[in-house]
Amino acid sequence: MRTFGWNLDMHGKEHGKVNSKEVMRLNKTRRKAIQEAIDKLEEAKDVLVIAKESAETILQEAREIIEQTQEEEQDALYNTPENLQGSDRYNEGEDAVDAMDEALSSIDEAVDSINSAIESLETI
Repeated sequence: MRTFGWNLDMHGKEHGKVNSKEVMRLNKTRRKAIQEAIDKLEEAKDVLVIAKESAETILQEAREIIEQTQEEEQDALYNTPENLQGSDRYNEGEDAVDAMDEALSSIDEAVDSINSAIESLETI
């Protein structure tokens, strides 16, 4: 049996030798733990791939609703008489259109994040 020296505590007391079998067992245990983690990551990737399809469908539906609503609000703003274009209601409409633009950007970012997460897991 090959030994790797004495284990000493901070006071210099010996606690026994570490042998090659112990090292191999520890390495095997760590390898098993790493494989378990890899298996979990694969499982997460599979779940994400399935969830991605559902999430993209739902996000696309939300996008379409927001685009439709934004278009209607924009049309209402274009059709606002000139004398009301500086009114509070008009300004609120402009703010709503801007907020919908931000929402559409957020949806695009969410789809990109989902795809990035899946790509990251595929490299493992």
